[in-house]
Amino acid sequence: MVLLARLAPVVGTGQALLVTSTLFGIGHWFGHPSGASGVLMAGFAGYVWGRSVLDTRGFFCAWLSHGIQDVVIFLLVMMSGR
Repeated sequence: MVLLARLAPVVGTGQALLVTSTLFGIGHWFGHPSGASGVLMAGFAGYVWGRSVLDTRGFFCAWLSHGIQDVVIFLLVMMSGR
């Protein structure tokens, strides 16, 4: 979110959103799910959350939905026995 806020005035909101959502997706290569599908899903989620940050001028909605999603993923991983 900090990178998005710093980039938006310099390169515009569209480019800043593209860069930050791409970096967010790449950063989740080893997540659950991992690999290319995880990168695409996280990149899409990063775009949606970044858009909400830009539209609402706040991060609470993005933070809350990311936290809920993390809890669900953690519970599913724990139940799978991995």
